[in-house]
Formats: sequence, structure tokens, C-alpha cells
Amino acid sequence: MSPVSSPYISFNYSTERYRYYLLILLLIFWPFGAFLYALYYYDKRESKVILVLFTALFGYSLVAEFQYMDLARVMQSFPSASRLSYRDFNDSRLKVGLGESSVDIYRDMVTFLVSRFTSNAKWLMCTFGIIAGYVYTKVLSLFISEQAGRNIYKYLLVISFSCIVSIDQLSGVRMSLAAYVFFYGAIKVINKGDKRYLIVVASSVLIHFSFLPAVLLLIVFPILKKYPKIIYLILVLSFILPDLLKSYILQYSEYFGKGIEGRTELYYGLVSDLKYGSDTTWYVRDRIISMLIFCYLFFFITRIKKNTIIYSDKTNDLFFFSLIILSFVNFTMDIPHFGYRFQYVFLMFAFFYIYKVYTENSPSTLISNLVLISFPFSLLMIVFSLRSTLSITSLTFYYFNLTGLFIDQSAHSAWTTIF
Repeated sequence: MSPVSSPYISFNYSTERYRYYLLILLLIFWPFGAFLYALYYYDKRESKVILVLFTALFGYSLVAEFQYMDLARVMQSFPSASRLSYRDFNDSRLKVGLGESSVDIYRDMVTFLVSRFTSNAKWLMCTFGIIAGYVYTKVLSLFISEQAGRNIYKYLLVISFSCIVSIDQLSGVRMSLAAYVFFYGAIKVINKGDKRYLIVVASSVLIHFSFLPAVLLLIVFPILKKYPKIIYLILVLSFILPDLLKSYILQYSEYFGKGIEGRTELYYGLVSDLKYGSDTTWYVRDRIISMLIFCYLFFFITRIKKNTIIYSDKTNDLFFFSLIILSFVNFTMDIPHFGYRFQYVFLMFAFFYIYKVYTENSPSTLISNLVLISFPFSLLMIVFSLRSTLSITSLTFYYFNLTGLFIDQSAHSAWTTIF
């Protein structure tokens, strides 16, 4: 009997197709339940389809309850965009609040294209959701390709990774997508040695221009990785020099006139607000610090135990690129809206490195225990992600069927409704 006509293969194909149809039915009657299934079976092919469809529904169902949010600004300005020609749209997009930079063309291009068909902002966010969901499934495939199967250790790392830049960041559109696009392309270049993905990496700049330095770092990385001691030296200096330079700049800015002095004080004052924010809730304030501490701990322990831990050359490359990103974060932390955001990018690379170390050393009790320990350190980020998601979705989103979601007109978030 030929392999093609094997009853075992036929049975597997029929079972997979049957499961797929059931999952589609679940999506129709309870979309959030289908999402939970796809999250649990994240390595199944049908789960990728469900994740993309769910993020589309998520985008459509977003609630812009608070006017200061980027989401509210985009949704309120979209109807006016539908009445503009391309030239008028391009000339006025800064005025209507659809973009901050002429270089970040992704959001404006998608906005203009969707505006040709509808003036309903929900469909705009649905489109953003489809794109974000597709990119996320491509990133998820990087984890799946490392090692087949699922277990508690992999679940913990995948969930923690997914909450670093979670689904709630869809409301901001650009930064989250750029981070995932850059990450996906960079891993393909570093892990697979496929330089064609430099095009994917470069495209992140069109989504969010702030990724240009990160792209340049990846380009020069093949040279830098040949000198590990220099990378370590740069890392050490990145923890020391920024604070020294900050004190120096603040001390001598008065000699360059009141204008420079005023800008300097405003500059560092803004940095302080960005770092700590007006919300002093403990899990908001400490979520990044907690994950950074674990990453530092994991890096330190696995490096001093390097004689008993297996590292492939690609995993070692990923480690050093993570250190370069961390150095970049430290040097740019005092640049408003810049270094602080790239902490998330470092955490993405760090947790994928941890995942790779685990898959290459899964029999190791030390590595397995370190992965388990990661959960308490990631818990604050997970809590924040859940809290943020509840603040931009209605309560009905979690129990309505598909038809109900499309006719739902809830103006209040689940968080406001519950609490």
C-alpha cells in the first residue's frame, strides 16, 4: 500500500479536518472559548487560523473608553479620513491625528486603504488585528520549530513571552507590530542564517521608525560577535556611563544658556515620568524590573555553569545579540519614548534565548527549575497584560457569540463594569 493511501494517514487527515470544523463552530458560538483552545494547543495548525481570526475580532471589539488613549484618537479621527482624497489625506494626517512621522507609513497606509471601503473605525482595528495576529503566529512558529511537543516548561515560557508585548498593545498599533516584525526577522537571520530576512527586519522601520538603530545593530552584529570581550565591556559601560553623563549634562547645561538648560530639565523630567508614570500600582511599576531581574539571574547562572550546559552556536549568537540590545537599552534609557520601549524588545530576545537553552538542555534539572522560577518573575507582567486587556474590551466580549460581538455597542470596558 502506498504511503498516500495509508489508512493511518487518511485517519489523521480526517481527524484533523473534523477537529478544525469543530473549532470553527466553537469560534462562532463562543469566540473566547476558541481562543482558549488555540492558546492551549498553540502548536496545532488549526490554532494559528483561530488566533488570527480572534485577533481580528479583538480589534473589532476594542472599546476606547478613555480619551487620552491612542486608540480613542485613531478611532475618532478615522471617519473624517474616509472623506479625503489621497493627497488631502497625506497633507492632513498629522492634523487629524493619524500619524506622528511621515516615515512610519504602515498605519497611515492601512488607514487610507480601509477608509476607501468604510468609515467605521471598528473595521480599521479589525484589519490591524488580522495583520497583528498573522505576524504573531509567525513568531509562535519560531518556538514550535525549536522542539516538537508541549509541556509545562514550554507553556510558561510561551505565555511569559506573549505577555511582554501582549494583545492589548494592538490598541497602539505601531510599536507592538514593529517589535514582532523585527524580532521575527532577526531570529531568522541569527538562528537560521537566512540573510533574506534582513528585508523583514528593515520593514519594521516603516512601521515604527525608532527601530532603525536596532536594524543597524543587527547588520553589524556578524562583526561584533567575533569579539565577545568587547560586547561584555560595552555592556558594563552601559550600566555606568549613562548616569555619569546625565549628571554631567545637568551640571553644565546652565553654561549654554537658559534655553538649553530648560530643555535639559524638561528632557530628564519627561524620562522620569515615562519610567515610573503617574500610575504607581505596584504591578505596573515593577513588572519590567521583575522580568529583567530574572533574565540577569538566568544569564549569570547559565554562564557560570557553561561547562555543564549545552549551547549551540546559534544559541550563543542569540545570547550575545541579547546583550547588545540590553546595552542599547541602557544607553538610550534617558531618551524619551525610546530606551524604555526597547526594554520590551530585549525581554523578547532574552526569553527566546531561555527557551532555546531549555530545548537544548531539557533533561537538565537546573534549567528546568530555572524555567519554573521564571513564572513568579513574569507574573506581574501577566497581571498587567490581563488588566490592560480588560480596560479596552467590553465584558460581553468574553461570553458573547460571534453575532453578538458584531452588534455589541458597549461603551464601557470590562474593567469598569466589574470594578
